[in-house]
Amino acid sequence: MRARAESWFALGRAHPARIAELPSYHAILGGVTAGMGVAVVSRPLVAAFVDRTALSVHPLPARLANVPASIVWRSGAKSARLQAFLETLKPGSKR
Repeated sequence: MRARAESWFALGRAHPARIAELPSYHAILGGVTAGMGVAVVSRPLVAAFVDRTALSVHPLPARLANVPASIVWRSGAKSARLQAFLETLKPGSKR
């Protein structure tokens, strides 16, 4: 996500004054609420954030909004529950 956000800044010929590396999405959103800057995160992460009313959320323009994503899990930990979830993501799934 960081490289993508940096490329978006470059498209607008803008450069952030500094970039902070934070260990989790909770830390990233906490930094935003503390006034550290902006972040690009998914809507479900914002919805689950405990202090979401302190955030001003704006959708990305359509030309930037289609961001490829991956689902990851610990190697060797593919459970029946995870398998069921993955099945719901397949094209044509009725779930």
